[in-house]
Amino acid sequence: MIAESEQTKSSTQEHMQRLLHVPFQNPCRVASWAILNGGLKQASGVAWLRVCSDDLQPPVDPAAFLHDQLSYAGLGNCVGLMTSARLENACHRQQSFGNYWIKATATAGLGNAMRIGDNPSPSGRIGTINIAVECSHGLTDEALIEGLAMITEAKVAAVFDHRISSYMSPRQATGTGTDCCVIAAPITEKQHYYCGKHTTLGHLIGEGVYHAVAGSISKWIKDNPNHRLLGGF
Repeated sequence: MIAESEQTKSSTQEHMQRLLHVPFQNPCRVASWAILNGGLKQASGVAWLRVCSDDLQPPVDPAAFLHDQLSYAGLGNCVGLMTSARLENACHRQQSFGNYWIKATATAGLGNAMRIGDNPSPSGRIGTINIAVECSHGLTDEALIEGLAMITEAKVAAVFDHRISSYMSPRQATGTGTDCCVIAAPITEKQHYYCGKHTTLGHLIGEGVYHAVAGSISKWIKDNPNHRLLGGF
């Protein structure tokens, strides 16, 4: 019985080491294209599961696999993301101005780096950039979608400034083939209608996401010194 208990404890610890859970300060309305709880949903947080290629070999259904793993950890109400990146290399950034704030978390793997417009190809390489942002104020559906645009633009700027090369072409990458962005805002009666560059939240999202993604990319480059760059950064 003791050996079985120790084995169970070890298995649970190993499972938790593959997870990164970022709870929201309050239940939120969330917009994303995540494979688990994506679209426009209500959620309590975002959870990353670290996977390897063996985890997702056919006939495995990635969405069902992620659902089972997060449910086992009690995180079934979270927006679910998968990554091959080391979760200890996740970067967290909080930006604030007055009573406005955002919290950004990013993980980055760049083995699948591509430039927008590269020829389509099977997603056979490992590497993705996943970003989650929680906002202090409520947002309309339109503002949530605009916030996703701010996240994406900040991510592209961070990738571009690190001069990462696409593995598909001799051009500079703008992300990877499997990136995912998540934005969350509290469920409130009063909602902001805009979240673009001219707004406080848009500014905070851009600044916070840029630094979170840049920090995670820097850690990935340090772990992968032989990755092809376009002249340093």
